[in-house]
Amino acid sequence: MIEVSRGCPRGCRFCMEGHVFLPKRDRDLKDITWIAERGRVLNDSSRVSLIALSLFDHVEADAILEYLIERGFHFSAPSLRLELLDEERLSLLASGGQRTLTLAPETASIRLSKALGKPLLREHLLEVARTARRVGFRSLKLYFMVGLPGETGEDIKSVVELVREVSAKSGFRGVRELKVSLSVFVPKPQTPMQWFGMDNWESVRRKVEFIVSELGGLAGVRPYKPAWAYVQCMLARGGRELTGLLLNWASAGGGLGGWRRALKASRLDFRRYVGPLSLDAELPWSRVVLPASSRLLSGYAACLKLLEGAS
Repeated sequence: MIEVSRGCPRGCRFCMEGHVFLPKRDRDLKDITWIAERGRVLNDSSRVSLIALSLFDHVEADAILEYLIERGFHFSAPSLRLELLDEERLSLLASGGQRTLTLAPETASIRLSKALGKPLLREHLLEVARTARRVGFRSLKLYFMVGLPGETGEDIKSVVELVREVSAKSGFRGVRELKVSLSVFVPKPQTPMQWFGMDNWESVRRKVEFIVSELGGLAGVRPYKPAWAYVQCMLARGGRELTGLLLNWASAGGGLGGWRRALKASRLDFRRYVGPLSLDAELPWSRVVLPASSRLLSGYAACLKLLEGAS
């Protein structure tokens, strides 16, 4: 694995990595090629995974791929921004041996995409999917989130409709060719969406089950288990008061069963961690000041305005 860049200039309001690792930094082309060549010798392998939040935001991304192809490397790029893809770049990826194209629309709702700060480019998604099929990709993976603030039943139905349209217009179909990954929205620290609460568990479960049921046979749907999303949220938002809980969880052997037993013994109010946070509250991570910290509140306000304005 070669980290070609760190950070991201896009500012998606839900993305912790994009806000924590600022400013964005690109590794020099000569350093990347040196690591690739040295790694080939030390690992006896010509397979490279290019790590970045958005590969084609690297100022020399095309030159990186061209070099690797010329030198006989096989590579994959797991994180790609839809708006930066065209036929030439898809062909470069295919020439490097990548057979699965992974894209993350996050939502099929224009309203929600604007609130997230990640525009939904529906027509471009369809075009990229068609082109990917034509240049040699064998499968397409799409990432979506459920449980977003302001999400409605119609928004969930639109995910199903979008996947069906992508399949119809690209030719990717069936569990081997078309994959859908469903994650649950978790409000992460150090992001503009950190003050939102999570959707309730039963609602999330129904949404996931609906998408899985509707896309059965058309796509392989892999949902992130909702229960783990709530555990993740509590761990992300908790402070030093979670120490006893974590020790008891480890003693209980981990797992969801161990978590439930440890949580019950801790007498902590789970709802306090997964519900909305007060703007006036001092948060456990408030003492950590990052380059994006001063912009979080304005980002939250913009997100809230977009959600309320569309309701």
